[in-house]
Amino acid sequence: LDLNLEDSSGYATFAAVHRTAAGASLLVLSSSDDEQLATRTVREGAQDYLVKGSFDGRLQLRSLRYAVERKRTEDALRKSETTIRAVFEGSLDGIVIMDDQGICLEANSAAGALLSSSHDQLVGNSILDYFQQDFVADWQGLRTRGSGRGEFWVQSQEGTRRLLDCSFKTNILPGQHLAVLRDITNQHNLEQQ
Repeated sequence: LDLNLEDSSGYATFAAVHRTAAGASLLVLSSSDDEQLATRTVREGAQDYLVKGSFDGRLQLRSLRYAVERKRTEDALRKSETTIRAVFEGSLDGIVIMDDQGICLEANSAAGALLSSSHDQLVGNSILDYFQQDFVADWQGLRTRGSGRGEFWVQSQEGTRRLLDCSFKTNILPGQHLAVLRDITNQHNLEQQ
């Protein structure tokens, strides 16, 4: 892509091509040695920015190969992220990722349903607030052990109580912990009967 063509010039050329060929690897070739323009085009999707007269054929060929390879890698990463997001959101179990203080960093819609809260109400707030008091001590024990499982009662703001089976794994990423929640209230009630 040359930024100066007969029918367009400058950044508008890049923006138009990028918009209509979003799946393409774009390598910008320009006579402009404008560092800000180079940074902007790369930030917004160009794989590289070369200045005419400052490179040889080998550098151009290498830039083209890297551009194609980076695009393939980005596409694979995007596909992987889409798959993981679909599994995360499609899970029938509640999935919560929290920090060391129990602040929710991410939660799926099933967790929101189990805790009678929206995603926005969960993220940024303490998960510990949703559980009854005995959970706090047990949660500290689970964190110390690194993983574990327990049954804990939660109570919604409307007063509905649910018994949740909670599987827990610490440090899935540094300082981030995973809790998988499953409603076992009906099973518990049947056992009591």
